[in-house]
Amino acid sequence: MDQRGIWHMSFFYEVVTNNPRLKHIAGCVFLEGRPFDVLAMLRDKVHDGYRLISHPLTGNIPPERRLYLTVLLASPTSDDDFFDQESLNLIERALEIYGRAERNHIDLDPSSIEDMQFLDEQLMKPVFYQYGILSNREVH
Repeated sequence: MDQRGIWHMSFFYEVVTNNPRLKHIAGCVFLEGRPFDVLAMLRDKVHDGYRLISHPLTGNIPPERRLYLTVLLASPTSDDDFFDQESLNLIERALEIYGRAERNHIDLDPSSIEDMQFLDEQLMKPVFYQYGILSNREVH
């Protein structure tokens, strides 16, 4: 594996997530924490030249009810200094939204936590299939 992630077709990719159901995916950067922590890591990666492939606010789930967040990133294959302002803008907006929502966080029971993990996985399946990152056999 290259320091930038897993090579796929025309780009290197990384999957950044706090969802334990997805940490088996090649190229996954798993972190313990909240969606806000995932977004902070995404912001750092965009400053390092990565760009968003999937949207950080996918799913129309209120942030105070979203415990898991998974995002697909791409890095250019060349060594030039790439910076994607649009990706940064999306992440900064998501950080604002999640920052406000953390004040209104709702505690969920254990079965709801499993449901949230499953929902996050389901939201990412089409992206993973589209880019050939997962096949039908690899998903729970």
